[in-house]
Amino acid sequence: MRSAVSLVLLFFFVTSSSPAAPDSRSLATQLTNIRPGARIEVRLKSNQKLRGARGAISTDSFTLVEARAGDRRIAFADVLSVKKISHTKRNVLIVVAVGVVAVVVAGLVIWEHRGPYVKL
Repeated sequence: MRSAVSLVLLFFFVTSSSPAAPDSRSLATQLTNIRPGARIEVRLKSNQKLRGARGAISTDSFTLVEARAGDRRIAFADVLSVKKISHTKRNVLIVVAVGVVAVVVAGLVIWEHRGPYVKL
């Protein structure tokens, strides 16, 4: 019984521990896979979040191009995570909203122009 409890506790401990910070090689590879100029979000080890466009990459750092602040050189050692900013969810919601409005307007137009033979 003790060994079963120990195994369960060990499983929860291993699965709930936070992932290790990525090393500079994996960050460089991750950034290389993102096209230059793409919008990215960078989370620094100081918990600061930066957004901008991916710029040039060197062996130990990369450039984040921000509209207001300009170019900012960031060392891989200071980065906790990098992710590409995607607007897919927002765009799908916009298309769905436009579709719903179009169906409602078409229904109202048809309702207003129904013929004399339609009885309710």
